[in-house]
Amino acid sequence: MRKDLTILCCLLATAVIGGCGPAADLENRFKQVVYFNGISEFEAKTIAEMKLVHSTYKSYYQESQTRIRRDEHAQKYSQFWFVDFSLELLFDAPSYLVVIDKTNGDIVYAGEYFPKKIKHLDWVVERLHKYGAMENAPDDAPRTKDAPSEDPGT
Repeated sequence: MRKDLTILCCLLATAVIGGCGPAADLENRFKQVVYFNGISEFEAKTIAEMKLVHSTYKSYYQESQTRIRRDEHAQKYSQFWFVDFSLELLFDAPSYLVVIDKTNGDIVYAGEYFPKKIKHLDWVVERLHKYGAMENAPDDAPRTKDAPSEDPGT
C-alpha cells in the first residue's frame, strides 16, 4: 500500500512539474505551429482547439468532435479551414466554428452556429468582407442568428 502511494505521489509530481494531459499537449502543439509557410490541417485543428479552450464555450464543447468541414460549402472557400466542433449526439444543437486563413493562420471567425439550419458558409465570408479580421467586428455585428435560416442553394 505504501509503495503504491509513493509511486502515485511520484507520478503526480512528475505531471505537475512537466505538464501532462490534453491541456499540456495542446500547449506544446500550439507552440510548434509555423505561420509563415501556410497552415496545415493539423495546425488548423491546433489553432482552433486553442481558440476554443480560451473561449467562453470551453466547458460546453469539451465533449465535441473536432472535424474539418470538407463539403461543397467549405470547398467554395478553399482559402480557409473551417474547423467545426460538433456535439453529434444532440439533434439540431449548435456547433462551435473556427475559420482560419490557410495562408497565415489568422482566425477570421470563431463562434456558435447551427450547421443543420445554415449549411452554407457564405455568411462567414460576407462578415469577413464587411468587417475584416474578427477582432475588427463590433460586438453587435451580425452573427449566425442574422444569417439566412436555410441554404438558398438547396
